[in-house]
Amino acid sequence: MKKTNSKLSKLFVRTFTVLLLILLRFNLLYAQIESSYYEIQTNENGDPVYFKHQIIIAFSPDLLKKDVIDNKSFIHGKLSDFFTENAMALATNLGIWNNEIADAPTSKIYPFLNTSDTLSLTRTGKTINIPKYWATFLVYWPINDSTPIAQVCDSLNKFYPIIEFAHPNYLYRLNATPNDTFFLLQHNLQYDPFNTSYTDGHIDIENAWDISTGIPEIKLGVYDSPIFYTHEDFGGGTLATSKIKGGKVYYIDANGKTVPQDISAFNLSTTYSNHGTLVAGIAAAIRNNEKGIAGVAGGDFAANNVGTSLYTFGIFGEPGTQVNNPRSIFSPFCSDADASSAIVDGANYIKQPNGTFTGYGLEIQNHSWGGDSSSVNVRRAIKGAARNQCVLVCSRGNNVEPSDDPKGTDKENFPATYNDEWVISVGASGSNKARLNIFDNNIGGGGGPWSSMYGKNMDVLAPGSYDYVASTMDYNLHSSHSGTGCFASSYCNFDGTSASAPHVAGLASLILSKYRVSNGFYDTLEPEDVENLIEKYASHIAPGPDFYSDKQGWGLIDPDSTLEKIQDNRYRIYHFTDGWPVTHTNVGNITITLGPNASLFGKPAGSYNCEKWEIKQNYTHTYGNNEQILGYWDRLNSTVGLKDFSVNSITDDDYADYNFSQSGNVLNVVAKSFAYKILATGEWLYKNPNEIVTAFSVHTFDPTSNAVKEIPKNHIALKLYPNPAKKQVTIELNSSKMESFQLFDINGKQQSVEIIINSKSLVINTANLSQGLYICKTAMSNGTIAVNKLLINN
Repeated sequence: MKKTNSKLSKLFVRTFTVLLLILLRFNLLYAQIESSYYEIQTNENGDPVYFKHQIIIAFSPDLLKKDVIDNKSFIHGKLSDFFTENAMALATNLGIWNNEIADAPTSKIYPFLNTSDTLSLTRTGKTINIPKYWATFLVYWPINDSTPIAQVCDSLNKFYPIIEFAHPNYLYRLNATPNDTFFLLQHNLQYDPFNTSYTDGHIDIENAWDISTGIPEIKLGVYDSPIFYTHEDFGGGTLATSKIKGGKVYYIDANGKTVPQDISAFNLSTTYSNHGTLVAGIAAAIRNNEKGIAGVAGGDFAANNVGTSLYTFGIFGEPGTQVNNPRSIFSPFCSDADASSAIVDGANYIKQPNGTFTGYGLEIQNHSWGGDSSSVNVRRAIKGAARNQCVLVCSRGNNVEPSDDPKGTDKENFPATYNDEWVISVGASGSNKARLNIFDNNIGGGGGPWSSMYGKNMDVLAPGSYDYVASTMDYNLHSSHSGTGCFASSYCNFDGTSASAPHVAGLASLILSKYRVSNGFYDTLEPEDVENLIEKYASHIAPGPDFYSDKQGWGLIDPDSTLEKIQDNRYRIYHFTDGWPVTHTNVGNITITLGPNASLFGKPAGSYNCEKWEIKQNYTHTYGNNEQILGYWDRLNSTVGLKDFSVNSITDDDYADYNFSQSGNVLNVVAKSFAYKILATGEWLYKNPNEIVTAFSVHTFDPTSNAVKEIPKNHIALKLYPNPAKKQVTIELNSSKMESFQLFDINGKQQSVEIIINSKSLVINTANLSQGLYICKTAMSNGTIAVNKLLINN
């Protein structure tokens, strides 16, 4: 028996070993196949463009299994799992795919949406229809198919309407006086008389903070690498105590599939990249908390206000997308599928049968990333977010090949160069208010060999010069940045149009925080209102106050001038829609040929003979004798209608042409749009004439209104002299009694000094202080605080 048992044991061991070897070999083969899904297609310059074996496909919704779509726990499967049997048979008979393709791994791009999700509530309270995003999937194409993926997509696009569109999964890359300790290092925000190299490069934020500092009711999404929410300048050191109120991290799981995980469930003990944390700090690091830096919309901690609420959408930095290494920790790229999913999820606010909402309903999105590829999928997501009344701020991009600059760094960089009415495109300014351009030596004290891109409807500039834009970072990664602009354990300098965009996102938050019904205003601003206010009151570059150029946009943003024009309800922005009378005119017949864009109209490709109808809506508005018209602009995101196809390319983008005519206090507007009726069927190509909607805004000021200008509650100005000082300095006190006085050096360390308090002044002995820049903080008994800059020049 013992001998028999011994033979059985040896047989078992041999069998187990063989099985183990087979299993290991299978796992290795699986890993190799899985890794192949992440092989990168590069362009002629060697830059990554898309994954070689991944396709984004939007199918006809009628072909899909509604119960599978509505099952939110089922995200990944085979392609055939998502289709009805009849649909699979049809696709097979038509030659769209074979059994191998039917078994291809497939993932939902929008797993948070149901088939019943058709309406979204915008932040302005309107209800809009949303596309059937849920019919779009990410398909991992068979590895052994040697056909180039771009050619595969071209073949698939011929099968409209079964396939509405197909394109590769493209890749995008990252573009990079309060009592806050390092505020004096934020030369991007305020004038520093002691730094002559950056005299004109700041945005003069301090006066703007007297009007608005940002409020938690405004939600700003940072689309980037995940925000390091335990940073001291975001709150109390945990997610629950931070100003990061939600969001998701998009990462590749052990099975090689993208899993959007709620930030609350993601162990963010450290970040994979500082980029998102740096962006978030510029936009909304807590202000006036005696720590670190001040964000543009960082509130006022002394007044128990931490400013704009942040939401992190970690579409970069997830394991799985670095070139040829699907198990890497950090990637400088994000995929088309992840970007579009996050954009839609952030903008939508969809009411569910149980009364809850899906989506985040963001007011603002910041996108400090971009790429050369125009994607139908991402374009649709951006358009949908704009119609959801979300303000989309996008960095214009950095030209890292200076030799190209004389020829024009004006190439496309998406999403910044999508339709102008959808996004605010932001370029970088340098040490002065002009575009950062190495050929003009307009960089500043540091920076790399790059210039800010321009053109393609770039709107404004904001600071982006290295050594002058200080922000927050993950202290766990500080050692890797030592000697490269880091001046504390969790604060570093930051540059690029990536740094420029959050300045504008922060300003948009200040505007939306101020102009709201709860502050006595008449309405809520829409995205075009925010954009036009920022552009109109930017610091324009010569030769004129309304000068626009491709290289400078409307100029450097000016928060003080912008907020001054909405500082109280003497200023008003009127919203107008659907003018009267309306005229419908048949202007003849036209043949419209729908090619690759046929699916945008819900029609098969081909030529259509149509009647062309012109619809005019007329408006006349007379304002009070004392009411001044400051400006007016169209609101295309609230417009419904088509372009004049005889002079414009065929597109489904809603459009109307607005002609404004002002005479004194009377404003006349004629809004013209078009509709197209298919002669053969009597159907309208998009909307019929009665469905046309036009919309515009008018900005006015009435100095006789009884509005009262808001007075800052916690900020006062005290006179300090002499400055620079040698042996002593005097601070003149106001009628209030001084409560305390503190003096800090440039590194935030409190200094011990001798002071003499008189009834109307405070005299400080500075004889023993080293030469340099200091911050004086004087607190008064009435709760107000004064902060002064002091230069010691012994």
